[in-house]
Amino acid sequence: MHGTVSDFLVELAQNAFEAGAPAVVVDVIERGRGIEVCVADDGPGMDEATRRRALDPFFSAPGKHPGRRVGLGLPFVEQAVAQAGGTFDLASAPGAGTSVGFALDGAHIDAPPAGDWAGAIVSMLAMAAGAGTALRVHRMRDERSYAVASDELAEAVGPLTDAGALALVRMFVENQESALAGDGGTDDMDLATRHAGAAGDAGAAPREDGR
Repeated sequence: MHGTVSDFLVELAQNAFEAGAPAVVVDVIERGRGIEVCVADDGPGMDEATRRRALDPFFSAPGKHPGRRVGLGLPFVEQAVAQAGGTFDLASAPGAGTSVGFALDGAHIDAPPAGDWAGAIVSMLAMAAGAGTALRVHRMRDERSYAVASDELAEAVGPLTDAGALALVRMFVENQESALAGDGGTDDMDLATRHAGAAGDAGAAPREDGR
C-alpha cells in the first residue's frame, strides 16, 4: 500500500465534496502514536445497498472521480487501515448525510506515515471552496488543539479559490501545526489577517512553491 494517513483524509473529504454536501466537518486527533480521523457531512447520504457498494473497489457512482478507472477511494483506505491493524467505519442514511472515519496505531509495522497534515488541510480547504462547501477542521494532538473554518478564513484572507489566499492560509496552518508539536507557533487567529494586509500593502505575489 502506498500513501500517507493525510492522503487518506483528503480522499475521504473529496468524496464528501463530490457528493454535494453543503457542509463538512473533519476531526483529526493524535493521541501518542494513535491517529483518529472522521469526516462527517450533511449531504444526501446513501441507502444500505449503496453504502455496501461504496466499499467495492470495482464500483463507482456515475460521474464521480472522472479521472479514475475504477472504484471510489474508500476501498483503498479501508484496506490500508485494516492492513495496519486499525478500524474503519462508514455510516450513512438517505437524507441524513454520511460519516466515515478510521483509527490506527501509527507505531504498527504496516501503518503508513502520517504525512503532511498542513498540506492536507489546505488541499481540503481549496477543494471545499471549489465545491461551494463549508468546511470546518478540528485538529488535536494530545492536549493541544486548533480549529479552522473555511468561511472565517475566507473573510480574513479572501476567496480560498485564490492562490495568494491559499498561500497565506498555508502559512497560518503550518504555524498551528508547529504549535501542536510544541515548536512554537501561535493560536492568534489574526495571523492570517496580518499577512493579508502586509501582502496587500506591498503588492506581494505568492512564491511559486505556494508557501
